[in-house]
Amino acid sequence: MRVAHALIAAILAVGASYPLFAEDRAIGKVMLINEGNREITLHHGPLEELGLRSQSTTFRLENFDSLNGIALGDSVRFEAAKSGPELRLTHIEKTDQLDDDHHH
Repeated sequence: MRVAHALIAAILAVGASYPLFAEDRAIGKVMLINEGNREITLHHGPLEELGLRSQSTTFRLENFDSLNGIALGDSVRFEAAKSGPELRLTHIEKTDQLDDDHHH
């Protein structure tokens, strides 16, 4: 029994050291840019790998300079990652491609 407890403790320790990691990409619309907190809020379609439905989500920016030329209301193509509870934007660029709600 003591060996089982030690094994469970070791598994839990490793799990805590290496949080689950997932990433996904989508197209979204810039809803809010918070320079002070280095965050951006995007309205996007489902990000299944991150467990997010179609919604507005706030992401932490890994590189605030990557927003060069991106403004509120812009359509963007982005990549996001989840490491533990934190959602991070790993890539963002302007795009002319719009989501289905905005096609003319």
